[in-house]
Amino acid sequence: LLALLGAILPACSTCQAEAKAYTLRPDFSTPEATGHSFLAALSCDNGPAEYACLSERMKRKHGATLDAWLIARVEIREEVGWLIRQAFSLQPLSSESVPGGVLVWWGQSSQPLLGLVMEKQHFFDLYEREGRKFGSFLQNPPPIRVDGKRLSVSLEDPVLRTVPEGAHLTGLTIGSEWKVLDFQLPATP
Repeated sequence: LLALLGAILPACSTCQAEAKAYTLRPDFSTPEATGHSFLAALSCDNGPAEYACLSERMKRKHGATLDAWLIARVEIREEVGWLIRQAFSLQPLSSESVPGGVLVWWGQSSQPLLGLVMEKQHFFDLYEREGRKFGSFLQNPPPIRVDGKRLSVSLEDPVLRTVPEGAHLTGLTIGSEWKVLDFQLPATP
């Protein structure tokens, strides 16, 4: 991926302010927003921000821990050079449903240069008064029911066993976010 982007994009010497903003506050709300966040991280040379855009399934498939990603990307970037900094200039051209998610084609003008396969991840975070957070990724969104004035959520996850008995819980976040599952290159004629 990095070699492809480095070979086809024009050079830029600094991280654009808008791209830097995406690295500081990535947006995972839609496939396109996540794509912008990932391409911003590439163009700003921000390994942890790149890694944050990758899906848990992709990380497991490739055995990619943050440390492994940071080490591998240094060598790749050396081969590619500083041309990668223009990745943020790519625009979403089209999207289509594919098994496991949505494929968004990115490019310049009408020429697709990179396909990002995006998948929706579901998660929960539980917050304790002492500042600890417990959370996990979920296979499916949990069932949520409203019965009159009562809201019920059914969560079953092994991480809940780590919450101390009698803990004073202050918050619960249940959400979904889009992450990068895979990369595709356009077909060559």
